[in-house]
Amino acid sequence: MSERSSFDAAPVVAAVEQKVENPYRLVDARTESIVADLLRDAAIQKHLADLKAHHPASYEHCVRVGTLCVDEGLENNLPPAEIKKLGAAGLLHDLGKCCVSVELLDDPRQLGNDSQEKVELQRHVRAGMDKLKADAEFGDVIKIIAGHHELQPEPYPRRAGDRRTAVDPAPASSGDRRGGDDRRAYSLELAALTELLVIADKFDALASVRAYKGAKTLPEIKAIFKTEFTGNPAQAEKIFLRHVDYVKTA
Repeated sequence: MSERSSFDAAPVVAAVEQKVENPYRLVDARTESIVADLLRDAAIQKHLADLKAHHPASYEHCVRVGTLCVDEGLENNLPPAEIKKLGAAGLLHDLGKCCVSVELLDDPRQLGNDSQEKVELQRHVRAGMDKLKADAEFGDVIKIIAGHHELQPEPYPRRAGDRRTAVDPAPASSGDRRGGDDRRAYSLELAALTELLVIADKFDALASVRAYKGAKTLPEIKAIFKTEFTGNPAQAEKIFLRHVDYVKTA
């Protein structure tokens, strides 16, 4: 990631360290220090500052999801470089909501699938990717973010026919010099990281209060995952351990 800047990340870091914005039971003691280090990255700081200024609730969601992603990565014994990619993707996955009106983000209605408002909201994925394209360091992070709404019955922005996996491998013309087997392994690696992001994002979205709903209980979250998550159920099961009510309801 990039060098640190003069942007003051202390409030962001303090929020994570004090668990103000991450009310979950983390399974690895190293998670918070890794997240704090990611939050000191100059490019991540800038993007998070923009999102916080536009819509604080989306910013808070991204910090929680980024923390969950790092925790998942550690739990799955991923290499440090992959954990950093996954954590950065979690922190920045909803950056595109900077391009969505606050009125729509705070709309108390449950938007219909075919409504114009829903279409506008769904544009946040590509908008976020576009914002990150100026930073070369985010190449893989962009590919992970691209699929964070694609492991569901009605995926977007790409449909099943538009993608080979949760994320597409880099085209041959991009300068990627990997051989066939290496490119397939690279694609599968990013698809696995995307799945972990999807799980963290969906879990926090359900467990948190939103403008259009209250926080779901753990049994409700599990039931929704069964019908609205099309990835690996065994991987999704692990996220439930982090819910504060797990011991009481499991």
